[in-house]
Amino acid sequence: MTDELSSEQRAARLRPLVERALESYELSSPTIELITNDWNCVFRVDDATGSRYVLRVSLPDRRTLDEVRGEIAWLAALAAETELAVPTPLATREGSLVVLVEHEEVPEPRACVVFGWIDGIPLIDALTEATVEALGATAARLHEHALRFPVQPGLRVWNSPYPFGEPEVLFGEEHAAALEAAGRTPFERAKTATLEAIDRLGEAEPARLVHADLHEENAFVRSDGSIAILDFDDCMIGWPAQDLGITVFGLAGRDVFEPLEAALRRGYEQVAPWPEPFPGAVRTFAADRCLMLANHVVQDHDPEYRAAAPRYVAEWAAKIERLLG
Repeated sequence: MTDELSSEQRAARLRPLVERALESYELSSPTIELITNDWNCVFRVDDATGSRYVLRVSLPDRRTLDEVRGEIAWLAALAAETELAVPTPLATREGSLVVLVEHEEVPEPRACVVFGWIDGIPLIDALTEATVEALGATAARLHEHALRFPVQPGLRVWNSPYPFGEPEVLFGEEHAAALEAAGRTPFERAKTATLEAIDRLGEAEPARLVHADLHEENAFVRSDGSIAILDFDDCMIGWPAQDLGITVFGLAGRDVFEPLEAALRRGYEQVAPWPEPFPGAVRTFAADRCLMLANHVVQDHDPEYRAAAPRYVAEWAAKIERLLG
């Protein structure tokens, strides 16, 4: 769905829906403050007791209600069964962890979830070999739990270079201007490598739940040095190598890429074997992230983001060349 309203206008339109959603919870005189509307719309919620929460309003038509419920079921299990720091979903008065809310000022019903607040410093602001190593160990523990957690019905499977089901439009004539500086070749190369890697992963090991957005902006460094993992909104059925590909994508634009990549692997291997059934699998999915984002940006719901597509596409093409050599 394309929405020609600006990010600020979309967030303002959602405020009355958020207020209605909060009526379902046992919160005392809650107040709300916008945190971000870069993707899903996320609000900070404070109640009169001093407790702090996060309320997320999901985008319409992007994930089904079953997908949201599968995500929240995994988060609830992680909070109950592990020591991992993850957003803990708050139940409504009726015991539901997800509420579907309608409001006359918003054109579609929205799935809303309230989470407990997590303190910490965004990893992107504290990116060192030590913190990336801690992220690697945390990712391994997350993947180990996923092996024990039943596959949730309705979640999509990561069996495509475009895991969120968007049509492939990047190579169409209508988007030729976005590819003008970079050319098609890097993205075609990433697509071919990704399709081959998906086939090989499926032959090598069973799929499981993965975070599917495991990068340095979705992790916090807490006061005790541990890593909190945030934003499970993209979770799906896939393979750990795909998850770590996204992490490596986030590191690949930095001058110290190779030391950080090595730290990530070092931390992971403190807990579990590096999940790469064949050489280059993780970097292949880092390149796939470049392809997927390029294909996404030219059809994004935000007009400001679409306008910046040529710049982003050129950056991602250069990153593919670095990743695939």
